[in-house]
Amino acid sequence: MEQNLKQIEEWLLIHAPKIVHESLNPPATLIQLEQLEKTIQKPLPEDFKALFLWHNGLKAKSQNSGNLFYGLDFFDLEFIEKNYLEVKNSQDDVLIKMGNVDPGINPINHRNPLWIKFGYDWSRCSIALDLNPIAPEKYGQIVFIDYDYDTVLLVARSTEELVQTFLNDLHANRYYLNEEALEDGNHFIDCLPEIDLINWKSKKNQRWKRMFNT
Repeated sequence: MEQNLKQIEEWLLIHAPKIVHESLNPPATLIQLEQLEKTIQKPLPEDFKALFLWHNGLKAKSQNSGNLFYGLDFFDLEFIEKNYLEVKNSQDDVLIKMGNVDPGINPINHRNPLWIKFGYDWSRCSIALDLNPIAPEKYGQIVFIDYDYDTVLLVARSTEELVQTFLNDLHANRYYLNEEALEDGNHFIDCLPEIDLINWKSKKNQRWKRMFNT
């Protein structure tokens, strides 16, 4: 995990240095991680902690509009905790099920506070750490929540797998700098249509093909 994160940073320094120098926060502290665990009253997987001990998300205000996994924003721990509390404190009296979910994902509550969101697409899609799966062995899996299509997809079985896949995709040239952002002096990465998580329903998409009738 540590080596993979190091290689990701090396790739960014070559291809999108402003993300490293201007967008990414310094590492989180163990105290900050313990505070989040205390708030959610659940243990965080060690690989999820390792991700934030690398960098504590992206700066909310930065000269460079950076991003990370699948071109999504990457929250810091303070924002993650704030978002968790907002969702937890605004639960409906009657739970509404999510319409379509991959196997192993608990559909019982479409606003599940234990989907710990740590990134989003600046609209209605989020990537989250799942601390309320169907089976205990799925604890800590990474899911993608698309409220427009009432769907939750399994992205990775763990944070470590998410990081490994991201690194593999970087080395396979599946990420590139967004040209419009570059014209404005920003380093913002896009991914190829074949792996684009945000546009998972696209016919060009190979990784996220699903059998949902949505």
